Amino acid sequence: MKIVRLAEIAGDILERRSKPVKPRTGEGNATKYFGEAKFKVTDQCTRCGTCAGGCPAGNIAVDDSVKFGNACENCFACVNLCPAHAIYSSRAILKRRQYRNPVISVNEIAAVNERRENLSQP
Repeated sequence: MKIVRLAEIAGDILERRSKPVKPRTGEGNATKYFGEAKFKVTDQCTRCGTCAGGCPAGNIAVDDSVKFGNACENCFACVNLCPAHAIYSSRAILKRRQYRNPVISVNEIAAVNERRENLSQP
């Protein structure tokens, strides 16, 4: 059974098929632990745009200020990628260390998100 499912997933990847993902509301949902993420920025924000490029949901706009939309996936990429450590949802976040996969550059993350956004446009 698992091999059949694996073949189906591999076929989806090869054919570049995507399926909508419904947010979970049950056990294991990030909002259960973090609440609705209402992100804010500190005065340390330089408006460099790293958060917008790293957001897989395209939920962040940067111009004179940083604006968060309503499509947040609670992945905390913006929090962890911010070079100024200026994004938080609670003050406790500002005290935590950031994590970024050392094998993947911020530019690679932004490029993947941009490609995904371009593929999803009609």
